Amino acid sequence: MKRKRDIKTKKVYKHKARLNVDGRKQEFAVNFFETFSPVVTWISIRIVFILVLLNNWHTRQIDFVLAYPQAPIEYDIYMELPHGIELKEGNSKTHVLKLLRNIYGQRQAGKIWADFLKDKLESIGFVPSPVDECVYIRRNVIFLVYVDDGIFTSPDSEAINKAIEEIKELGLDIDDQGDIEDYLGVNVERVGDTFVLTQPQLIDQIIEDLALEGSRPKPIPALSTRPLIRDENEPRPKDIKYNYRSIVGKLNFLEKSTRPDISYATHMVARFSEDHIMLPYYILVFVDADFSGNWNKPTAADDPATSKSRTGYVLKFTDCPLLWQSKLQTITALSSCESEYMALSAALRDAIFRVCAQAPTGDPPHRDGKPRGGYIHKTIGIKLIPTLPKAHHGMVAI
Repeated sequence: MKRKRDIKTKKVYKHKARLNVDGRKQEFAVNFFETFSPVVTWISIRIVFILVLLNNWHTRQIDFVLAYPQAPIEYDIYMELPHGIELKEGNSKTHVLKLLRNIYGQRQAGKIWADFLKDKLESIGFVPSPVDECVYIRRNVIFLVYVDDGIFTSPDSEAINKAIEEIKELGLDIDDQGDIEDYLGVNVERVGDTFVLTQPQLIDQIIEDLALEGSRPKPIPALSTRPLIRDENEPRPKDIKYNYRSIVGKLNFLEKSTRPDISYATHMVARFSEDHIMLPYYILVFVDADFSGNWNKPTAADDPATSKSRTGYVLKFTDCPLLWQSKLQTITALSSCESEYMALSAALRDAIFRVCAQAPTGDPPHRDGKPRGGYIHKTIGIKLIPTLPKAHHGMVAI
């Protein structure tokens, strides 16, 4: 039994119960093969949001009701009778159930649903993007789908209505939720020509998990005077009651979705797979923070990772952030210039994806009508940028 709550009011508005199979008993090459199921990426979601604002498009959000069971089963699979189920003839010792639909719990359930939905959408003219296969395009309509949550956008509201009706005629059960208010646990508020994406509920949940209610936030995302390194001799608290990995996972989702300012600090705490005594002090400053470095020569002997430079970049489209990253470089740079080139290379690889992602829907101009180039903070890097091939210019704003 699962209770679904409104993301803003936290009131329960739906109770759900699911019949699951035990996927642990499935055997590879017997009753399942591939299991990968694609989902739309956040960079595609942000690109579409920007296109909506630039062109004043209409939006509509839908939800596929009990998505997985809408698809047929892939192989013959049998399951034991659930507790409480009685048959007119036989019992759990003499009879089993044969699955007719794609029940939750199968290892390949997500892939079966994704393939089923793709076939249905293609049958009514939607074509998946060559860059992101969960972005579907049909003439002037764009459809994003993350498992069972979808977003339609188009300059013509009637085109959206027609697409929704055609999906219903295919036999798919959907819930039309109107304009976008929240998507994938993120509050989406349209204020004039701006989308405001926030996750206050997730932040409150993290603070509650760490029992830090009432603590004062600090103006930096990490304590630069005390690097986060493993010290086996450091005394550990005995009253730790939080799940370290669960909190790191929540922080990672928060950072990837709406909070680029905590990228560095999240990466630091994610380097450890078990409780670290400094985690509460790092989390404490996540509510309102700016980026801060962590190079400290005295700790380099204890933490070899500090000898590596850190890549940090933000990719922008019409001055709106699309993708951000903060991570240690994989090799040790021999000079600051070399480390900057490695950072630029990493940023351009994502920028190429961004340029390709715009191709199927057209490339709207920048608000000031001027192309953008790649920039590095250091002067020496700026001097070397013009030596790059001309084909690489105008692809990324950092």
